[in-house]
Amino acid sequence: MKQAKRISCLEALMDHVAGGNIECNREDAAQWLACYIGKKYDGSFTLACESLGLPIVQHLDAASTLAMWSDANINYTQQCIIKKH
Repeated sequence: MKQAKRISCLEALMDHVAGGNIECNREDAAQWLACYIGKKYDGSFTLACESLGLPIVQHLDAASTLAMWSDANINYTQQCIIKKH
């Protein structure tokens, strides 16, 4: 019952954001809310996306990483320090 109330609250919130505008529907309202939450709470948003299986951060492959380090003229010791942080 608690979950159903939470979902209905979210639906009501999206209807309110849409504001009864014909051009704006729940899909547009959901997109706007996601963008707002993502900008305001970026760390939590990133973790939530990862828990949904939607990774925001993509890792470089080995060749791209090597090219980046070489172009930046970063030695092995500096690479280790950067990776640690």
